[in-house]
Amino acid sequence: MARPSKPAEETKRKSVTIRMTDSEYDVLSDYAWKSKKSVTQIIIEGIELVYRNNPVS
Repeated sequence: MARPSKPAEETKRKSVTIRMTDSEYDVLSDYAWKSKKSVTQIIIEGIELVYRNNPVS
């Protein structure tokens, strides 16, 4: 059975690639595994947290 499609406004069309050290990736993936979230979810939550705590005028 196929997954239901998301509404057009929720479709993710952009991709971001970052470079990190093995140890940085290990910390990120370990945190994601322990929190039962994806690496993408952790990065998005981190971006939201930075934006909330340091809004740009």
